[in-house]
Amino acid sequence: MKASDEDRGNNGVVSYTPASTSNYLNIQVNSASGLVSIHKVPKIDKDCTNARVHFGVIAEDAGQPPKSSRQNITINIMVSYHIL
Repeated sequence: MKASDEDRGNNGVVSYTPASTSNYLNIQVNSASGLVSIHKVPKIDKDCTNARVHFGVIAEDAGQPPKSSRQNITINIMVSYHIL
């Protein structure tokens, strides 16, 4: 995820934090880059071909007072079972 701030200097520095997650997914958001990592993929039934993960991320600038915005994220996980 990427956010921008038009302020100059430290006031324009944006940091990221998870807003809402399910604990079993262990979602991490790099506070500097906004890179999202999921360290535990949800269980997917063998008869399913996909799954969805929903969570929120907050981007906040370093201004005084700080300004922030929340974005809801959906990741679609596609499953492929290949029989060799």
